[in-house]
Amino acid sequence: MKIPANPPLHYVALGDSITVGIGSFLNHGYAVLYRRCLQNDLKRKVTLQNLGKNGWTSQDFLNDLANNQTLVDAIQKSQVISLSIGGNDLLQGVKNKEPLKQVYSRFEANFLKIDKIIKKLKKNAKEPYIIRYIEIYNPKPNDPLAIKWIPRFNQIIHQGRDKNTRIARTYRVFETQGKKLLFIDREHPNNQGHQAIAHTLQEIGYGPLSARK
Repeated sequence: MKIPANPPLHYVALGDSITVGIGSFLNHGYAVLYRRCLQNDLKRKVTLQNLGKNGWTSQDFLNDLANNQTLVDAIQKSQVISLSIGGNDLLQGVKNKEPLKQVYSRFEANFLKIDKIIKKLKKNAKEPYIIRYIEIYNPKPNDPLAIKWIPRFNQIIHQGRDKNTRIARTYRVFETQGKKLLFIDREHPNNQGHQAIAHTLQEIGYGPLSARK
């Protein structure tokens, strides 16, 4: 594919181990695959800055937004932003035997602050941009707690939707395709799972980026 010699789009992938690419071959996870979709569909060169970190919760990410200038700069300069966060909030809450209602309330407060900060950083953007939040999928479809709480967490994520922000509906995809999308640890996506996440990002389109010249 020949890509026009226009200035590249900058894509920053944010979040937890799913963003890192754990479970995929050589950690070439959804972010690498989504970058390929962006290039193919928009006919633009796309640079990828992957700032995902293993084990991160919404609190970890919120703290980094306040203290990591590299992260802030990456958000400000990027025309494409994706974020996968929240799964570790639930996992750690269960592991620590914390009431999940309390975990839910904390995630809600954190995520809404994260959303507000990202959009404040993009408020005066000179170029069109898109933000893509990724739903939490359920790796344990027979677990009553997962069935009850993951959709509630996703409802919080959907509150971030606006003209520049869309939500990748990964929950339904993993629910229907089951174990074949999971790595051997039964938590992270495998290669096929990362491909599925990238596809959910691709299928919601590119909003104002599609109009770029």
